[in-house]
Amino acid sequence: MATYRIVFDTVKEGFSRSGRCSVCGKYCKRRTTIEHSINPYNVTKDGRPKGRSEVYKDVLAKGAEWEAKPLVCRACEEGKTDDQQTT
Repeated sequence: MATYRIVFDTVKEGFSRSGRCSVCGKYCKRRTTIEHSINPYNVTKDGRPKGRSEVYKDVLAKGAEWEAKPLVCRACEEGKTDDQQTT
């Protein structure tokens, strides 16, 4: 039995933020990359497969959702206290 591998195109966008941590007040920069694939299983509400522009809108919406969350530095996110942080 043969195994087939299908590679779908992806839509990728990077987002970055900088400012003061909402927990400890230190200055921090955070970056993330959000990626979605264009495939037959990625469909709209009416069951039609999404095109590249529709998937890109979804990626931008996820990015806006990420940017709306409070900015938290990596040390606070991992639950380290000031005594445990090494700078």
